[in-house]
This record gives sequence, structure tokens and C-alpha cells, in this order.
Amino acid sequence: MTHAPEPFASHGATSVAYARSPIDIPWRGIPGPVWTMAAGTLVYAALALMATTLRDDESNSGVLLVTAGYSLLVAVVLMILRSRAPMWLLQAQCLVVLGFTAVLIQLAPTPVNAVNISFRYVAIVLYVAYWMSWRVTMVATTIVTVSAFLAYWVRAEDFRILFPTWLIVTLLCWLLASIVSHLTRVTARYATVDPLTGMLNRGGLAMLLDAAREPGRGDVARTLVVIDLDDFKRLNDTHGHLAGDEALRQLGEAWQQTLRVGDIAVRSGGDEFVLILPGTTIEQAHALLGRLRSASSVPWSYGMTQWPTDEGYDLAVARADEELYQRKRDRGAY
Repeated sequence: MTHAPEPFASHGATSVAYARSPIDIPWRGIPGPVWTMAAGTLVYAALALMATTLRDDESNSGVLLVTAGYSLLVAVVLMILRSRAPMWLLQAQCLVVLGFTAVLIQLAPTPVNAVNISFRYVAIVLYVAYWMSWRVTMVATTIVTVSAFLAYWVRAEDFRILFPTWLIVTLLCWLLASIVSHLTRVTARYATVDPLTGMLNRGGLAMLLDAAREPGRGDVARTLVVIDLDDFKRLNDTHGHLAGDEALRQLGEAWQQTLRVGDIAVRSGGDEFVLILPGTTIEQAHALLGRLRSASSVPWSYGMTQWPTDEGYDLAVARADEELYQRKRDRGAY
């Protein structure tokens, strides 16, 4: 059973995962990772220009001006691309900023300046940990550890003075990366997955439908099934809500063991569910539902329909709902 909001099918399209992230914070239609990076690069440019203005020593002014100009260019490009900015571009920009930071540490006129520049690493790691995957976060933090050490090592005469800073910055980056990445993954999971049944919730379904609208997605025929538990209110009223929760939990476990890889189960309401079965005919869906019914601890009714790739979700659900209600009427389940 699919627990994460993945597209129904992929045929070479580039997935912009952050654009449908459950923890995204869009601003005027711009995905959070894009506008926050644009804002960060503007701050980076401002700091570089300020350092150029305030320094008496002009030996590093050229590097700072290049840094400021490049940062301004990146901010402009990101604001132009907006939601079309690919994740690889943001990752590449993080690598470039890490490189710039290492160079500026090497060229800093005093150890104090080098220490001040070093704490920019923390901002980069926080950005990566919040917006990107655990693997990318670990790679970025490793790069910080190595590049900072090499930058200090090049400053041979200051290495002993700067080593404690390297240790502090490195430990801080690893600690923050672990905490922030863990919290964002937990938050994302609870934003898309129903904790009781392990199925997708409404938020996860919305993300899945958004993914299916991308070019090259959703071109596989599928069957849509709506399911409603029978007499679930009576179960809660008679045996209590804990008994109802236990029945839902057992149902989720049983379906997880029975549904196939690629099948998508959604808890759309209290005792209402939706199944999306890619590449499945009506006959195959009936056979699958028979296996699900055998594995279920509570009775339920269902309605199903073929869901054409050019049809909206709401129309398909309405059609399946009508069959569900007709089955209930025929059985006197109301």
C-alpha cells in the first residue's frame, strides 16, 4: 500500500517535490524553498557589500564584490523562475555558497573575520535540513565539516586559534541538521498520513492529485473505489470510541498487507476511504476488494468506477459515491 503521495505514473517528467511539500510555505505563489533562498542570497549580497564598504583593507574587495554580484544574480533568476526553479538548481546553489564561504574564510584578514564568516555555514545547513532530503542534508553537513577544516588549515598561522571554532561550528551544524531534518520529516508525515490507519489523509490525497497533474503524469488507467464502513457509529456508541479506533487500526494493518505495491489507500473521513488502483480493471478491482473484505474485521460497502486520465477527481468520486449509496439502499444499510 502506498503511504507517500507519489504520482500515478512517471514518464520522464521532472518532479518538483518541494512544490507540493506538506511543509511548504509559499509566498505569492512562489514555493518556500525558492523565495527563502532568494531572500537568503539578497542578505548574503548585502553583507558582502557592507563588508566591502567597512573594511580598510581592500585586498579582498574583489572577491566580496563578486560574491555580492553573484548573489544578486541568483536572487533575480530565482524570482523569475519562481515555481519552475528545479530542485537541482537550489542544491547547486547551496554548493556554490559553501564554496564561497570557504574561500572567504581563507581570505579573511583576521581570525575574528574568519570566525564571523564561519557561522554562515549554519544558515546553509538549516536551509538544506528544512527543505531537502535527509541524504542531501548529510552530504551538505559533511561538505561543511571538510571545507571548513581545509579553509582553516590553509590559514596555517591561525589554525590553532581557529580549531575550536571549527569544532563548535561542525558540532552545531550536525546537531541542527539532525534535529531540523527529523522534525520536518515527522511534520511532513503527519501532514499527509493518517496516524491511526497508516493510510494517506486528505492532505496526502491533495498532494497526490497535484502530482498527477504534472506533465507526463497520470497517464495510466485506474479504478477508483469509495468505501464506507457499515454501522460504524453503532460500534462507537455501543463499545466506545477506543473500540472504534482499534477497529480502524486493524483495518489499516489488514489492508496494508493485502493491497499491492502502487495501490493507494486514503482515509478521506472518519469511516470513509478511497482506493486508487492504477492499471486495474473493474473486474480486477472486484477481485481485490474480495480479498480486502476477507481481511477486514468490520463490514463495509463500496462503490467503484473507472477513472479516465482526462477526468477530474471530483467527477469520478461522485460516480463511485452514487454506486455506493445504491448498494447501501439495496441492502437497507441506512
